[in-house]
Amino acid sequence: MTSHPEPDLMPALSPDGRWLAYVSHGNNNYDIWVKPAAGGQSFPLTTHTSDDFSPAWSPDGKAIVFISRRDDAEGDLFLMKVKEREGRLEPGKVTRLTENFMRETTPAFSPDGKILAFSRGPSGHERIWLYHLKNKTAHPFKNIIGTHPAWSPDGKHLAIIAPVAGHSGRQLFILAADTSASEPARQMTFIGNNNFPSWSPQGNMIVLQRSETGNSKAGTHLRLIQIFDG
Repeated sequence: MTSHPEPDLMPALSPDGRWLAYVSHGNNNYDIWVKPAAGGQSFPLTTHTSDDFSPAWSPDGKAIVFISRRDDAEGDLFLMKVKEREGRLEPGKVTRLTENFMRETTPAFSPDGKILAFSRGPSGHERIWLYHLKNKTAHPFKNIIGTHPAWSPDGKHLAIIAPVAGHSGRQLFILAADTSASEPARQMTFIGNNNFPSWSPQGNMIVLQRSETGNSKAGTHLRLIQIFDG
């Protein structure tokens, strides 16, 4: 897909499958780039002198949320409108969503496009937060420690990565997205360091990245986790 001599990271496919947004390192910083998924020329959506990374598409494909260090060295949430014109995807208005001097990472749109889930806090002690786009407010999600929130396709659950007290590694948990629900968190993995969960379209599987704890030679691999109701 890419052959840039510098690192290309954090791919995000548009909801219609036509565009690939990703992070590329050039000009001594990271920017958001995009290219047709079927192949073609890559071009930048951001060109700021500070790092921009962690792109995530809105469900309608008309906006991309990302993390930028342009106003905060720890990184804040920004929203960029995008529009297709003459075979290219052009950047539009960029809006800063959060102003918080704590580290923010891994934003994700809810399936209805109304809420952003993301993590906030120092590395190793992040908590999941929710940002409501309509009223422009953010609040902690059940005061849960974790990172890499991923919405189920029906919007009813969030998959997160979180530590387990007394154990090494970070595990996959599934929680009800409704903050008033009494449904307990379900731990889905029990070994290794797990990251970057992604749901299947049917919501019955999650693929994630896993590295084995205590074994530097084991490498990092992808694992498929079956999700059962109940």
